[in-house]
Amino acid sequence: MVDLDGTLVLGNSFHEFLGRLWQHGGFAARRALLAIAIRRALSRGVRARQLMKHRVVKLYSRLDPTRAEAVLVATVDACLAQISAPVLSLVRSRADAGWRVVVASAAPAAYTEVLAARLGFDACLASPMTSDRPDDELIGERKAAAVRAWLGEEGTTSAGGSVPLMVVSDHRDDLPLMALADEVALQGSAGERAAIEAQLRQPVAFSLDPLEMQADGGLWLWFDDRPSGPHDIWEVTTILSKHRYALLYAGEGMWQRVLPGSSLAAGVQRSSFPRPPSMRQRVGIVARRRIVRDRLGIFH
Repeated sequence: MVDLDGTLVLGNSFHEFLGRLWQHGGFAARRALLAIAIRRALSRGVRARQLMKHRVVKLYSRLDPTRAEAVLVATVDACLAQISAPVLSLVRSRADAGWRVVVASAAPAAYTEVLAARLGFDACLASPMTSDRPDDELIGERKAAAVRAWLGEEGTTSAGGSVPLMVVSDHRDDLPLMALADEVALQGSAGERAAIEAQLRQPVAFSLDPLEMQADGGLWLWFDDRPSGPHDIWEVTTILSKHRYALLYAGEGMWQRVLPGSSLAAGVQRSSFPRPPSMRQRVGIVARRRIVRDRLGIFH
């Protein structure tokens, strides 16, 4: 069982879904998204978050087919660009060994099922969120219950049954699911591993750290709100000659603004994509581009 956000996808797939819904959904969808955002800002708690996700998915379900397809394709493409190489390698090695591999996520099924199919998973357990019940989000105990039901259909109902269960996750929200597992793999740092192990009956089998040092590869950029890499110095220089609004990966999960002619000494060589920039950085650099370049016409 593989979690999606922060595990298989290094970023937040729902944020990608929101961004693509804003981009491709049309004026009416943008107006509705603003209303949803205002209601969310005025509310607090788990229930408010679930209601927000439910309203967004319902909004998506009402789009005309052409716009809905554009949102779906763009969301899946954005998530595929942020796949964790260590997690995907683990999944494929287990699949090659005859295991059934399953995505189990609180993310909406609207795009999660498509993404899982694109990556070759055997099944996908995700939040439907299209009914009249916003609390059908698969998180915590609900996700564990969904997995137990799926395991029952597959011939086992608990850890240690006839089908061994591995859980791959990055967050303590999945502790109820990890409690069912014969083996737990964690995507995260040593500190995150220790915090989760303290609440488990068994130690984490191993950690997959997307920020660990890599001896080869190239530099990574973030521009046009998506990752690009690995690149050598000359490729980066060429890209920056056309994209002034870019971030350079500088190691330890940190990204920094980079301009044409800037020193690239802070760049870290990697063969696989690290965690994405913070949402604050992403929004900031997109806003600068939209205002300075697109609205004011200042290109240099």
